[in-house]
This record gives sequence, C-alpha cells and structure tokens, in this order.
Amino acid sequence: MCRQSVPHTSAQRGSRALLSVLALLTACAIPQTHKGFSITSPSSEGAQVEYASTQDLMVSGLVSEALGYAQTSRFIDAEVRLRQARYLKPANEAVAFNTAVVISQTGQTDEAEEIVNDLLSRHPSNPSYRQALADIHVAEGRYAQAIEELKKVFQLYKTSGNYYKASLLARSISNIAFGIGNEQEALCYSAEAVSLYPAPAQAGAHLRILVALNFFKQAEEYQKSLTADMNSAVGYHYLAMARYALGNFTGAAEAEDIAYARTLEVPERSGEISVAWWLMKNKIPPPTEETDEAKERFAEMRKEVADFAQKDNFELSTWPNSLREELYSIKPEEES
Repeated sequence: MCRQSVPHTSAQRGSRALLSVLALLTACAIPQTHKGFSITSPSSEGAQVEYASTQDLMVSGLVSEALGYAQTSRFIDAEVRLRQARYLKPANEAVAFNTAVVISQTGQTDEAEEIVNDLLSRHPSNPSYRQALADIHVAEGRYAQAIEELKKVFQLYKTSGNYYKASLLARSISNIAFGIGNEQEALCYSAEAVSLYPAPAQAGAHLRILVALNFFKQAEEYQKSLTADMNSAVGYHYLAMARYALGNFTGAAEAEDIAYARTLEVPERSGEISVAWWLMKNKIPPPTEETDEAKERFAEMRKEVADFAQKDNFELSTWPNSLREELYSIKPEEES
C-alpha cells in the first residue's frame, strides 16, 4: 500500500468518465451453448455436422449491427438491436452484458446496474462485469464506489500477472482519485501504474500527476531518469509546466518546443499543448532570426489562446497556478 503524504493543492477538481464503452462491449458470435439443427453429411460417413439455427443467426446479426452502431455513438439504435436480441435469447449473458453497457450510455443506469449485478452474482470474478459496474458508478457520480470496483479488477489482473491491464486499471483509479481530490491515492496508483508497465504513455501520465500535485522538482527529476524511448509529447508538456512553475521560463519553452513538435502523437491534446507553447514563448524574448511570417502567426495565435481560456477544459486543473493565471490574463488583442 502506498503511504506517501501529499500536500493539499487548490487546483480545481473535476470528474471524468474514464472507461471506454467500446472496450467493454463484447462481440457475440453464434452462441455455443445453444445447439442448432444438425444433418448427416454424405461425405463424412454419417457424421453429424452442427449448423446454427435461424434464431441464432438472427441474434448474431442483431448484435453485430448493435456493435456497429455503438462504434459511431448511435446508442439508441444499438439499444433497439440488443433488446431484440435479448428477447430472442434472454439467457445469453453476452447479449445481456452488451445491453447493460449500451443503455448505461443512454441514461438508463438503474436497469444497466441491475443487469450487471445479476451477471456478477453468477460470475463475481469477471473483470469486464466489474469494470462495467464501475463505469455506471462514475456516470452516477458515485466515484468512491467506482474506485472500489476498479480496485477489485486491478487485484485480479495483478495477481494473475497481467501487468499491462493492471497498469491501465491503476491509471483509471489514479485519475478518478485525482478528480475527487484524493491526492494521496492518485499519486499512489499513478506510481503503481508506471511501475507495473513502464511505457511512454504511463510515464507522461505520471508526470501529469506530479505537476498537478505541485511536485515540480520531483517531476523534473523523474523526467531526467527516463530513457529516451520513455519520453513522449505529454511528458515534455508536463516537464515544461514543472519548469515554468519553478521560474525557469527558457527551459520551459525548450521542453514545450519538443512537445509542440510531437503533437501528432496526441492529437486530442494538440490544442492544449499549442496554447501552453504560446504562453511559454510569450514569456521569453523572441529569437533574433524570427521571420515576419512567424511573427505574424504568433500574433494571430493570441486570440486562439484567449478563446481557449474561456473553455471548460478539465486539463487546466493539472496546470500550475502561475501558468493558469498567465492564461487568464491574455486578451484577444495585444494592449498597446
């Protein structure tokens, strides 16, 4: 158990739904537990060959359609198909589970929870069922209960030696714990995640937690300890923030330059990284060899930065206070 003490930070805490719906959905092949009709094959000396019944094929088709709809976030359409499949095969657990996952996305969390709890009563060690229950708890704002369920899954994977999945569960626990202000648990499980499965994404996520908890020196030291193959755009992004918080604006800009050049690694974070890059560049003198075109583009980005400050972005809660204050001070037009 991790017993690190964590100083309180005044950074805004938020919550996020961290579990992927698509990762929970399971493909439903023709059920092997329900035999269809059989015929005698003339080419196999009377051997019986099993064929799927028309009903089995219909169920398989409905589930395939539902998964396709879910992949494009058409959850109502997916729900209709799954309810049809469930009517045809009420005892099919894969259909029941997929139904629970999908209807939890349409706000029917009570029914989803009832289905998942019924499945868990028969398979208490099934990790997918427990993750689905945790997802429902998150959707309902029951974050402490979600964490408890995720811890059970984490232990299942860790004791079975599946360290990759255990690290993903540890990261989810860390993120939810951070969101509700449980900083010690957030740091504990973040360290556990990167320890179980060292990878660039996990290292970057650990740097994120260190910076969010105001451990700026520790973040710098941790990044220095990483080998080249463990670095990432997100890692350099948070190294830049640590340096900025420590007053090393030139070093911050240098690290953010690297993150900015590698935003293709994390397109979902490119807007945030671009804004941080602009803020850090704006803090130091421009390069003497800067072209007029580059100067013009930099000036144009001011409005983008000011607009970003008006958005409700959870990641801002992980920024150092000094950088957030700098962000909120930027006006769309430079004051003369």
